[in-house]
Amino acid sequence: GWALLQTGMQEEALAALEQAISIDPNLAEAYFHKASVMASREEYRSAMELLARVVDLDPDFSGAYMSMAD
Repeated sequence: GWALLQTGMQEEALAALEQAISIDPNLAEAYFHKASVMASREEYRSAMELLARVVDLDPDFSGAYMSMAD
């Protein structure tokens, strides 16, 4: 998902991230990158909910805290 996001393929990235989450619902990185997609779409509430999930899964995931502060 992240590689697709880097190339600007948001729809494909989102689908890949959702698939990753369905396979492993404890994959904090997938939620984090999905939050990035949501924020880029100005869907900030969804992005914040996803970032909160990241922190729940991995309290040491510093990128989530930094993104929440932005």
